[in-house]
Amino acid sequence: MGRAVAGVIARALVVVALGAGGAAAAQPATWAVLPLHGRGVNPAAVDTVASLLRSEIGHRAGTRIVALAQPDCFEVGCAVVSGRAAGASVVVWGEVSALGSKYIVTLSVADTGATPGTSVHRDAAERIEDLDTVIARLAQAIAGRARRAAAPSPYTRVDRAVVARPSPAYPPPPPAYPPPPAYPPATPAYAPLPPPPSRAAETSARPLDPLMRPVRGVLGGAFRIGALIPIGKSYAGNPGGAGLALDLSYWFESDHFAIEARAGVRFDVAEGPASYAEVPLDFGMFWLLSTGDAVPFFGGGFGYRYLWEKQARTITTGAVLPATTDVIKEGEGSAPGLYLRAGMLLGRTHSGRIALAAEYSVIFATINGNRAPQAMTIGTTLIF
Repeated sequence: MGRAVAGVIARALVVVALGAGGAAAAQPATWAVLPLHGRGVNPAAVDTVASLLRSEIGHRAGTRIVALAQPDCFEVGCAVVSGRAAGASVVVWGEVSALGSKYIVTLSVADTGATPGTSVHRDAAERIEDLDTVIARLAQAIAGRARRAAAPSPYTRVDRAVVARPSPAYPPPPPAYPPPPAYPPATPAYAPLPPPPSRAAETSARPLDPLMRPVRGVLGGAFRIGALIPIGKSYAGNPGGAGLALDLSYWFESDHFAIEARAGVRFDVAEGPASYAEVPLDFGMFWLLSTGDAVPFFGGGFGYRYLWEKQARTITTGAVLPATTDVIKEGEGSAPGLYLRAGMLLGRTHSGRIALAAEYSVIFATINGNRAPQAMTIGTTLIF
């Protein structure tokens, strides 16, 4: 009777232990994600990529995600210590960097155990708004780590429990199979690249940052204001120095070049009888030396220009009793013109851009005896 009761109690304890172990196994693992480091990428876009990474890993790996706040932690030792302090079994960190026209995401994954195992995953996108697809692929590759850790090992055999009193004369037999390895096999250093997305998937991709837009194919209006500085005796003999230049243009910008169609007006701001006015109608092309946020550029264009000027000359007559007379001479003409421009384009990754440039222009005409009037223009352009 006593042996039967003891057997029932032992079976009940085994069932309770197995149930407790199953409940403990059902608890999701905790993973820690450190802030991503950006190299040449807008900080707002980096924060958006980090938020997508936490969401994708938590969804695909079925783990609880803890977001850590150590922005300067990029080494394995620092990352593992931070993950252990947060009670996480795995820690993820990395960076988003710009390389030419590509955006590269590099993620490192490490266990926080006594002997951390580390793997590196890397993927790239041609456009910044395609980084959400890159993050989804990397999270899928990293999630395989959690599924392999949760899957039963092929070296482990689960048998039905048998409750019996061990014989006191003999020790318990050794296990039939060796214990499973402490860590799952390391994942490959690079995540496999899936086939390129379809045209529909590219069209439906939304930008990561509403203040940002892709570099290629930017088309919009532009307004320019600047100072005109006549060269030589052109533009009414340069009586008062600089004039004012106002331009309206249409701007198309690709990765490495831009074209512009422009109409404008220039006029003097100095007081006096001499004055001038110019109306340029031009078309130009410019070369952009990189795809970063601040880009030097140079180029030029040609078109048709109209120039009107009124020159004032003082004539002195008489040697004994000199007399002075002011002579006003007007002239105008329209002819082909040419200009060269060089400067710096700022804010290429944003919807609004600013260009700071200096421009040399010449009109192939003779006005009031001055051949080929020339001028320099220094101004600021707002592209929107």
